[in-house]
Amino acid sequence: MKKTLAVLSACYIAFFSLTPGLYGQTVSVLAFQEGREADEVIHEYLVDLVSACMDGLFYSGFIATSERPSITNKKAFEDPHISNIQEAETAFISYEILLFTVPKKSAHAKSLYIPGDISWRLISTTDGKVIKKGSLKGMEDGKEISGKIGSWCQKTGKTIMDACIKALLDESRKGGS
Repeated sequence: MKKTLAVLSACYIAFFSLTPGLYGQTVSVLAFQEGREADEVIHEYLVDLVSACMDGLFYSGFIATSERPSITNKKAFEDPHISNIQEAETAFISYEILLFTVPKKSAHAKSLYIPGDISWRLISTTDGKVIKKGSLKGMEDGKEISGKIGSWCQKTGKTIMDACIKALLDESRKGGS
């Protein structure tokens, strides 16, 4: 597995070194979870998902940043102003990837929350344009689920990053940001 990851990383880096318009640009990953109370617990899996996204960006030649995940609701997440584009521009962030999920309580492990459906979008901080957006089905509940959350987050983060990186390449070819 480590050897495969090393080979894939080398391929990504080699590929992106041939695309100087994107290589080395900064992408910020911002995560939000459904919640009603300001002091509600941010579930650890959300941090794992952000980490997986940042790994994908880094191995693809981007500079990746993130902030602590926040609590919000779906309506607020869909508001175009949830992203602080002016602040991102002054921090030299080229793109933002916004993630949103609603935690689900596991039926098999009563004190455990698992990732619900994930909504995401990739935004250019230059003009606020949504370059790509999508959603993925949440994690399936089951027995012995707690040991599987990390690998689910890795796989899901990779899926989101693959779509975002492809969209960034397409945008670069069209002469976008």
